[in-house]
This record gives sequence, C-alpha cells and structure tokens, in this order.
Amino acid sequence: MRRLRKVIGPGKPSKVERPSVQYTGKRGIGLNPFLFDDILEPVDDFFFGGGMKVFNRTNSRNTGALETLTSYMLISPQNSSAANLSVQISEVPVGSEQPMHRHMPEQCYYIVRGKGLMTIEDEKRQVSPGDAVYIPSNSVHGIRNIGDGALEYLTVNSPAFSREYEDRLWSSDPSARVKKQ
Repeated sequence: MRRLRKVIGPGKPSKVERPSVQYTGKRGIGLNPFLFDDILEPVDDFFFGGGMKVFNRTNSRNTGALETLTSYMLISPQNSSAANLSVQISEVPVGSEQPMHRHMPEQCYYIVRGKGLMTIEDEKRQVSPGDAVYIPSNSVHGIRNIGDGALEYLTVNSPAFSREYEDRLWSSDPSARVKKQ
C-alpha cells in the first residue's frame, strides 16, 4: 500500500508527498492542501490506483438472521483500508427493534426505508426515509420499527469499531446468512 505523509517543520510550509505528485506551500500547484491537511497513514489504496472495492450484502460479514434485526458490516478496517470509520446497513422487521445500547464511536443513522422510533438517551423521535440522525459517543440509543414494512437504515460510525467488537457482532461465517430453524 502506498501512503501519504504530512511533513511540517519550523518555518517550513506543509508538504504532502506521494509518487509523481507533490504539493508545497499554501497555494502551489499539485494537490489541494485542504484535502490533505489532516491525513495520516494509511490512505485508501483506491486513491493510488489500487482498485475500487464494492461491498454489499452478498460479500459482507453479517449478524445472521436474528429475530430483532439483520446487520451487514459493509466497510471497516477488517475488509478495507478504512482507518477511522465503519459502515453498516441494517434491517429491522415489522414490530421489532434494535435493543438499546451504547458504545464509544459516534454514529449517524440514515433511514433508507420504513418508519422508526429513534431513541437517544431520554429523547424519542419518529424517523422516516431521508432522515439522518446523529448519535453522540457513549449515548444510549436504539431504534424501533413502527411501520408496516421493514425498517432499513445505513449506519456510519467513527472511529471504526474495534476488531473484537466487530468479530462479536458480525460473524464471518457465511452460513450466518441463513436463518437457523
């Protein structure tokens, strides 16, 4: 994997290096300095032509078909060079809910379809497609399906879940995709 590194020294301008492209100074030629001010290693291989990776339900780790919900870990440090975030898609059946829980990463839920009742700490709000909900770090939260069809939402969290947390919730066993009878 190729990497970017930020070089700053006393009295020296910021300098971002990568093969065949170099930016020096605040408004010089080359890379846009605003894109790289806070980049630390590692950097996505896609940026350097390492190839696009596409993730979906058929190639992602999942929780299996639980009674309460099914969740797929689409992007994480375990399957990509993402260093600071993970992305999941979850589906909650009619009348079910994601149990109340908390964790260190902050999150955003984006409602794709269905209708839900989102709870964060003591506050409750109805959510529907197109709504995005910010969940602060360590806040107790959950969502209940209050609609007539499945509730589907995309979750992005930062920093990414730890390997241990991810391994516990999203099984790598492909047979987990089949509901056990």
